Amino acid sequence: MQFLTPYTVPIEVPKGYLSPWTGSFRISTEKDVWHPSNNSRSLTLIMDHPGLIWTVIAFDAHVLSWSLDNSPPPYYTRHHVKEASFYGVDRWTADLVVNATVPDEKPVLRIDFQGVQERGMWPGKKTDGQGLLSMELFKELDHWLENRTGGAYDTLMMGIVAGTVAV
Repeated sequence: MQFLTPYTVPIEVPKGYLSPWTGSFRISTEKDVWHPSNNSRSLTLIMDHPGLIWTVIAFDAHVLSWSLDNSPPPYYTRHHVKEASFYGVDRWTADLVVNATVPDEKPVLRIDFQGVQERGMWPGKKTDGQGLLSMELFKELDHWLENRTGGAYDTLMMGIVAGTVAV
């Protein structure tokens, strides 16, 4: 038996639905400069994540340097940057210098990102998260699991918000 078993539950999105995270959970850049003389791009990534914690970004690049604790690998690879913010901390940044993989072409970073809803963790936030779509689903699912298994499982469910952007 596994200790933790992750499941993804696909939810049908109602027609015309617009996520409440649109426009607030985003990645942008500043100090974005292309250096054709050495085929590199320097930039500051900005992650805005109000209402979300434990954000993660993932991207493919040959990073020459960054403002993180350790040096990046000296080659092109998939990078994962995990940030464990406190409640109420809504932004973080990282400075990068990225090598162009195609000479004389400014590299574009495709960044996958996600975060956990601060109030979207079941059962710990079931009173704080009332009204959240994810928490309503978790309430129904928890009741179903309780009846189905006779209380044999102790579930932990988290509302995750995710996106992809090219910068």
